[in-house]
Amino acid sequence: MDDTTQFETSFPAGRKQIFVDVNENDFGTYCKIKERGGQQTNSILIPSESIVRLRDALNEAISTLGLKEGGRRRAPARTAPPPRAR
Repeated sequence: MDDTTQFETSFPAGRKQIFVDVNENDFGTYCKIKERGGQQTNSILIPSESIVRLRDALNEAISTLGLKEGGRRRAPARTAPPPRAR
């Protein structure tokens, strides 16, 4: 049996293109994440039972980086200036 694609999307990331596919084959369902930049392509396969753990790790990374929607960093919280001495 050949791999059957159940989901696919892609997006630009700097000078690279990122592809995210969910496929199924005789061994089970998996997520394939591939980056393509110029002549070079790299990919990883993640078994379906580990996708939620990947999402959780990515959410932690996003939080650590202080990113918001669209990949921009959140503005630092503004604090009120200290009261003036009289």
